[in-house]
Amino acid sequence: MVGRFLIPLGQASLYVFIMRVYFAVLIANIPALQQGSILLNTLAFTLVLAALWVMVRRRFLFRWIPR
Repeated sequence: MVGRFLIPLGQASLYVFIMRVYFAVLIANIPALQQGSILLNTLAFTLVLAALWVMVRRRFLFRWIPR
């Protein structure tokens, strides 16, 4: 189960790293996530990981971003 999630992310690790930078900038600009709520921040970063996984599986912008 964990392998099905982590292997695609590892195979496209450069792509994931580049896209994570953009997500980090996006999250840093959301005021609600600056309050220090552990639960809210955990949920936000879990959603980021899920979004990255879906983006890798769908090959979103693979043509322009190196893998």
